[in-house]
Amino acid sequence: GGALLGIALLGSAASPARADLEDTLIPVDGKGKTATLTKEQLVRAKRLFNNACAICHVGGGNRTNQNVGLGMEELQGGLPTRATVEGIVNFLN
Repeated sequence: GGALLGIALLGSAASPARADLEDTLIPVDGKGKTATLTKEQLVRAKRLFNNACAICHVGGGNRTNQNVGLGMEELQGGLPTRATVEGIVNFLN
């Protein structure tokens, strides 16, 4: 749930208007599985991210390491990769 929604925020702007959001395809695992998040799910995801994550990840950055952001390229370089829902779940567990 939360990880799935959170990963959708990685490529989106800081706070676009609801009308600017589009359904978004996100990677679920490293085997090519994907899921589509609807506009409503993305709005909810942004709200969750702003309430639970933005304190440490202001503007897509990372307070604990200023050299690491939340861009897909940077997330792919993490171990485990954090560029998929599965990777984020593994990292958080």
